[in-house]
Amino acid sequence: MRMPVGSGPDDASTDGPRKPGPTFSVIINNYNYRTFLPEAVESILRQTYEDYELIIVDDGSTDGSVAYIESLGGDLILVLTDRRGQARACLEAFRHARGRYIYFLDADDVAFEGLLSAAALAVVDEPAKVQFRLVPTDAEGRPFADPTPAITAEHDAAKQRAEIYRTGMPLSPPTSGNIFHRRVLEAIGDIPYETAIDGITILAAPFLGAVVSIPESLGAYRVHGLGHSAHANPLDAGRIGRDRERFSGRINHLNRVLETLRPSARPVREAEGFFYHWDCVTLEAAVKGQVIGPRAILAFVARLLAEHGLTRFSLRKLAWLIIAVAAPGPVKLRYVRARMNPWPRRRVQHPPALEGR
Repeated sequence: MRMPVGSGPDDASTDGPRKPGPTFSVIINNYNYRTFLPEAVESILRQTYEDYELIIVDDGSTDGSVAYIESLGGDLILVLTDRRGQARACLEAFRHARGRYIYFLDADDVAFEGLLSAAALAVVDEPAKVQFRLVPTDAEGRPFADPTPAITAEHDAAKQRAEIYRTGMPLSPPTSGNIFHRRVLEAIGDIPYETAIDGITILAAPFLGAVVSIPESLGAYRVHGLGHSAHANPLDAGRIGRDRERFSGRINHLNRVLETLRPSARPVREAEGFFYHWDCVTLEAAVKGQVIGPRAILAFVARLLAEHGLTRFSLRKLAWLIIAVAAPGPVKLRYVRARMNPWPRRRVQHPPALEGR
């Protein structure tokens, strides 16, 4: 059924008492992904666990997506927004959600049929987040790389908090590899500074409760040329600059959440105190053909060694810095392409088969 934006059911409000709802609210977020959307929808309808509701939020598609969704019928909830960006569209859909746990599935990704069953076992003790691996696939759904990220069952909230304090971000899958307790969404409020839903949610969750990591692959993450992520246009200097700015927005947002809900927690240092900020500075300068100044060079090296020590990762980053400072423009741009789109070099000779399809 179609739900008018801004007028969700009384029992979906995050204020006041709610009627009992399902364990999971699955929110498929879509914008002009009519090509992939049916597979995402079918992957939810095939779930072996049935205590869920399905919400699809369409953020102003012009490719026939809405007509397709309306043709499905059934009990699904359709929420229409008008180019708010993924984050705010997902938050609008959350207003209509009744589940204790919220699963945001990108419309170009796929959930394996046992995903919700595995998650149901993991939420018994009410963690703030459940995360799991995803199998990278190409546009046709063929796996081409090892499951990501390399999380283990020991990757808990304490470990993620330590990673955030050290590097500004935890090891976490992208949107479709996370399920959040609704209290996480209630705690973060609005996201006015970026369009991604998997930013502040991933940062805030380990401060708001336990994190359960499932080392198995429970879904597929599609990598394709139609994507809205950076790898689709690696030489977009504006995009790199926005990545730097949204990183700062996430850190500031997290500190506001901590100040309000976890005042005893140590605040996270400002964005310029992290290596990621200075890495973005070098990438942006390389794409624009600008000279990287001494301050940026020193900050890049200092933060890199402080956060990662002298490791293979650090050596690769130092090699990039030398290229960014001294190499000819075409060489810099070639390396930027490789940096911003890592998937070709992650391909494996014998990729894993898709599980649970």
